[in-house]
Amino acid sequence: MYFAADQSWRRRPPVMSLDTMRQAVDRIAEHAREHELSTVRLILHGGEPLLVGKRHLAHLLDIVAERLAPVVEVRWSMQSNGVLLDHAFLALLRRHRVGVAVSLDGTRAGHDRHRRFANGRASHERVAAALRRLGEPRHRDLFVGLLCRRPRPRDSPIGGGGYPPSRP
Repeated sequence: MYFAADQSWRRRPPVMSLDTMRQAVDRIAEHAREHELSTVRLILHGGEPLLVGKRHLAHLLDIVAERLAPVVEVRWSMQSNGVLLDHAFLALLRRHRVGVAVSLDGTRAGHDRHRRFANGRASHERVAAALRRLGEPRHRDLFVGLLCRRPRPRDSPIGGGGYPPSRP
């Protein structure tokens, strides 16, 4: 959703292959055994993790459950813009105990200035809806935080209505 100068991501595969994931997980397991780690933290971040779709994400999470969890405790989290975070995704994330942090860039005006869909439409309302879903009692324990960029003075919550109320 960001329109940044670095567009190198356009030349990369859109999702991590399951073979690559298996290799990465096996290497993490090897490292955990070798160094006698009791816990590893895995964070789905960069781009938008939910764009891989429910099926592919389920496969990725299952690979970790099958190949890494028997070796070391896995603590999961993900950073999402939240626009695809529906109840089905939340159920999948719950099943694998994946905490969710949501990116929210200030007020509606400030957020929508910088985070738009490819078609130019604003995204704040979809992010706010995701935060409301995370605030429901059945999903509340999945919420691990907000990632906010520092607002420019014109986007500042001081005197500008503040950040939207969210208590997930």
